[in-house]
Order: sequence, then C-alpha cells, then structure tokens
Amino acid sequence: MASGTALVARRLRDAQETQCLELDLSGNKLNQFPADMHVMQGIQVLNLSGNDLESVPPFVYSLPNLQELHLQNNCLMGIEVSRLEDIDGLGHVNLQNNPISDDLKSQLQSCKFTVLLGNDAVS
Repeated sequence: MASGTALVARRLRDAQETQCLELDLSGNKLNQFPADMHVMQGIQVLNLSGNDLESVPPFVYSLPNLQELHLQNNCLMGIEVSRLEDIDGLGHVNLQNNPISDDLKSQLQSCKFTVLLGNDAVS
C-alpha cells in the first residue's frame, strides 16, 4: 500500500501545483487516501474507479466544485447519498460494477444527479 499512498501524494502535489480540474486515481487498488485530500477544492472530475473502496472516501464530500464522480469497479457498499446531494454542482456519478444493495439503489433513484448502475442510468 505504501506505493499506492506515494502515488496519491505525488498526484495530489502535481494537481495542487497546476490547479487541475480533473484528478485520475483509477486502477490503483487504493483503499485509503492521505488526510489532506480535502485541499483539492477546485476538482471538477474525480476518477476513483478500479480501486478497493468499500465506501466513498470522506474527502469526496468536501469537494464543492465536483461535477463528475467515477466510482465504478470498486467494492462499494456504503454511500452517504444525502452528503453527495449536498454537492451543488454534482451532475454525474458512475457506480457500475459495485455490490450496491437494493435499498441504496432506491435512495439513488431520487437523487438530483444522474447515477449509472450496471447498464442503466438513474436520474
């Protein structure tokens, strides 16, 4: 995991220096992130697909400019839907290929943003 954490720290530094709008941390089998991830206030597109996430990392809920969130191909079972809805500009969340419960799917159907589950879009 040390190499994954080092990768995240390096990409975080690069993103801060360039004030990037997109951050791609996909395909790294990550399950934890540095504590200072919340400083990425300008991020509009965040790709965390293909990791080992069981829940949405807490820093995601503190990204006020987030518009797209890619969480497909993880192990997600826990999502705080109301906290995602608090992100005003969030318009698209990809949750394909996650073991999401039927109860959670029901909650996601009433969201203000578009959600991809399997081959279906829920909005």
